[in-house]
Amino acid sequence: MRHHRPSELAFVTAGGLALLVHAMLSRDEKYQEKAASLTRHLLQEGLLAFSQVEKYDLPGAVAGLLERTPFTNIQFGETVVQLAIALLQQHRATMAKGPVLAGLRQTLLDRQRGLKEMLREMEKRKVEDLLPEDFSTQAALLEEALSIAKFPGMKPADSGTTADRQGGGKAPQQAKMLAM
Repeated sequence: MRHHRPSELAFVTAGGLALLVHAMLSRDEKYQEKAASLTRHLLQEGLLAFSQVEKYDLPGAVAGLLERTPFTNIQFGETVVQLAIALLQQHRATMAKGPVLAGLRQTLLDRQRGLKEMLREMEKRKVEDLLPEDFSTQAALLEEALSIAKFPGMKPADSGTTADRQGGGKAPQQAKMLAM
């Protein structure tokens, strides 16, 4: 389907974003990653209108992935941040009119903070199977996403994250780090 415009348009028109968001909210990481990757592609191609993004709460699904994706799954983590970047590039101005942009920005800041904490913990514990350099791309992508997520006059975020309102909640990143 990817890179076949008629198929992409048919998928989007038939409400395919609902399926992708559902997949992102599932517990299957492979399913989540495939959905995140395809959604990123559709956003980059300009095929997802904000009305669809809002209707299916794509920002909430992205926030949930940012909160729950383990740092140790490096490729998936990078895909999720790239999805956030694509969403911001396409719909930042519209999201700034409500608390959505500020909430997504806070979630990105939380992920960046968690990544830095994990890297400090790895350094203290002298973890050898993963190197800090393995996370340099994700760190750079987070910086890029945060620079895009700034918008003059954006409305403040509601209390709690978007994923909290959906029932997703935050994953205990500290527990994941210590399990390495």
